[in-house]
Amino acid sequence: MSITSATGKLFLTELLERWYEPLFTGIRTHANIHLPAFEKLEAILGDVMEFLLRHGQFIAQLVLDALAGEQAAIRFISGIHTRHPLVLLETIREAQQEGSVLMGDPMNILIYLVCCGGAPFILSGQLQVHDPKAARPVLDLLGSILNDPESARQRMTWALRGIRRV
Repeated sequence: MSITSATGKLFLTELLERWYEPLFTGIRTHANIHLPAFEKLEAILGDVMEFLLRHGQFIAQLVLDALAGEQAAIRFISGIHTRHPLVLLETIREAQQEGSVLMGDPMNILIYLVCCGGAPFILSGQLQVHDPKAARPVLDLLGSILNDPESARQRMTWALRGIRRV
């Protein structure tokens, strides 16, 4: 959906900000709580996973809209790196400094966690939004696991074990 009026564009921008704000508020709260950094990381990733479970299809549509040139979606996505990904990177660095996460490039660790946790939701959402009929065989095979909250939590548990320094 393309909106051409300035008011419409401002409305979409504000709508996206209000949709995202509860997630970012929760993440900042967990990042600032007095806990070991690894526990903060677990809590923040839990916030992100719950958000993905609730909004996976919308996020997929947002990505598709940005790829199609929708300016509000492009602006939102192009600024996201300064928000929850930055908090995650800072928390990963903090966990490395406390010795609870393996040393290595924090961005590489974040990419690993995203691939384990977030990517399946976005993939599933994009398949459902883009072309549900064409994606039906893939969704029949993977859909229940991609969108299953318990399976998502299990994948994240495995991912966190993979970066935990013992």
